Amino acid sequence: MAVSAASAQTPWTDPSNAFTLTMPKGWAKPDKMSPAGAPVTEFAAGTANEECVFYAFNRAEPASAPVSRLKDGWKAPLADSKWIELASQMSWSGGAPTVANAKVETVAGWPVQTATITGKNGPVVAAIHARPGLEVWAFCQSYDGKDRSAAFRTTALSLTTPKD
Repeated sequence: MAVSAASAQTPWTDPSNAFTLTMPKGWAKPDKMSPAGAPVTEFAAGTANEECVFYAFNRAEPASAPVSRLKDGWKAPLADSKWIELASQMSWSGGAPTVANAKVETVAGWPVQTATITGKNGPVVAAIHARPGLEVWAFCQSYDGKDRSAAFRTTALSLTTPKD
C-alpha cells in the first residue's frame, strides 16, 4: 500500500509564526542560519544528500497593503535576467547560473514565481512567495545527483501564512 503524500511530509512553522512549510518526512526541522536581528532570516533543512534553503524578509509594502495590488504585480513570470541576478549572489550558483522553466504558478490563490536554475552544483528548484509585508524565497537542490525535483517542488510550493 502506498504512503499518502500528507503522511510522508512534516509541517514546520518559523519561530515568528509568519509562515509554515511542509517538508519531506525525515528532514530535521530547519536550522536558522542567519544571526539575530539580520534583515533576512535564513533557514536550511534537508539531509546529507538534499537541502532547501529559505530566506524570509519584510517586503517594502506594509502587511495592510491591498492583496490585489500584490497579486496583479506578480501575474507575469520574473525575467530570466532577474532570476540570474538573484541566483548569482548565492554561493551554489558559481556566479554563472542558467534559468529554465521560469513561470508563475498559483498556489492557494497566490501567485508564486518558480524556476529551475542550474549552477555549479547542478539544478536548483526555486520559488518566491510574496504576501503583503512578507517575502519567502526557497532554493532546493540535491547533492548526490539524484533527481528530487518533484519533492523539492512540493516543499518549495507548500508555503502558507496565517493570513492565507
